[in-house]
Amino acid sequence: MSKEAEVPAGPLEFPPALVVEVRSPSDSVRQMTDKTNEYLDAGVTVVIVLDPLTDSAAACRPGEWPQRYHNGHELKIPDFLPEFAVPIKKIFG
Repeated sequence: MSKEAEVPAGPLEFPPALVVEVRSPSDSVRQMTDKTNEYLDAGVTVVIVLDPLTDSAAACRPGEWPQRYHNGHELKIPDFLPEFAVPIKKIFG
């Protein structure tokens, strides 16, 4: 039997280590960049931005250029989840 975790009220006491954001058709690149920078400035370690409009992904870390992934690549975040790897074409199928 699983026990449901309690959802905390109010803001988190510390930032999550990983955030995954999916760009919607109404989101501009500027909006996604601003949102990603807000997460990183708040202390998030890795922000993954999935873009169904271009079938691509970006892994963003503080103080680094985003790592871009396209069809034919595998999305990997070895510094955070060493065993994680998924083909981009599988994400956007």
